[in-house]
Amino acid sequence: MNINIVPLGNAIKDFFGIDTETDPRATYNRRSSDKPLTVAQVRDKYKMPRSFTDMLPWTEYLSESQCFLMDDYKSVGAVYELTPKSCEGRPDQFLKKLQEDIQNMLSSVPERDQNPWIMQIYVQDDDSLLSSYDKLEQSIPEVIRETEYTQEWLRRQKQHLDDVSHTDSLFYDDLVTDDHWSGKSHHVRMVFYRRQGQNEKLRRGLTPEIELNNTLKKVEAMLKSAGIIAKRSSGSDFFSWMLRWFNPKPPITKGNLDNFEKLINYRDDDKKPYFHDFAEGLLFSMPKSDDDEQCWYFDDIAHRILTVERLNRVPLASIMIIILPLWIACRPAVSLQ
Repeated sequence: MNINIVPLGNAIKDFFGIDTETDPRATYNRRSSDKPLTVAQVRDKYKMPRSFTDMLPWTEYLSESQCFLMDDYKSVGAVYELTPKSCEGRPDQFLKKLQEDIQNMLSSVPERDQNPWIMQIYVQDDDSLLSSYDKLEQSIPEVIRETEYTQEWLRRQKQHLDDVSHTDSLFYDDLVTDDHWSGKSHHVRMVFYRRQGQNEKLRRGLTPEIELNNTLKKVEAMLKSAGIIAKRSSGSDFFSWMLRWFNPKPPITKGNLDNFEKLINYRDDDKKPYFHDFAEGLLFSMPKSDDDEQCWYFDDIAHRILTVERLNRVPLASIMIIILPLWIACRPAVSLQ
């Protein structure tokens, strides 16, 4: 079998009837000084912009160690939901003692000159009261939970909680708060992690997960002694928190976050596909950035990060009770580092 190799220019001329040397349709008005594109220039033209999820630090949840693997594939972190100690109407001595207990908790964390431990506190009010309904349902003994009377009572309670937590508010309070009134669930979360150095070596037998969990044992004990309940979050707990943050008004369910979360199936077990990425499954709409307004938009709802200057003196024991509501009014969540 004989194969004749025809020059590309002749092939184009024969097939399309275009002379590649004289026809302007083939030369595209190129100048004699023009040089062909290099391979690097061609690759640059097809280079995709960096994805928003590439900037998120979470890669996977490790169910055995209850840790979150970070984007360097060696650093790990943990998330807790805290039940704060009630401080309303308490004397100054009580607040002073609680402040000392929290300071002792912070002092129990080992200090490091490089790659230190980071603790972030997030405060958030959630419009949904679904978690309260779930607790209410689980508190009923199984022997009567499925009875007709109990199911009707639960239906009425769920309807009541849905009405109270409606996003448009139940009513407008023009006597006390001068604001829309609605039921909300208050959440305080703690994120604890440490970035591993590029060439850092741990002691023999010590892994990042073991190092983190050993440190957290001290933190949990100190929080318990201060009367603060700390519940460690699972992968599904953290996923639910982030899912609601990055999809505050999902179009697919007309803004109903409870129904939206039911559509998304997240599993804490190991039955996940290869190359599964935790952060990739969090966004279901395209985020937008606005340099002029300095905002990020998720589902067309603006999010802005507020920064504060360093403290120049020790704050009063109750100062955060005054500051946090102001921050929450500006932003669904606050990060203190």
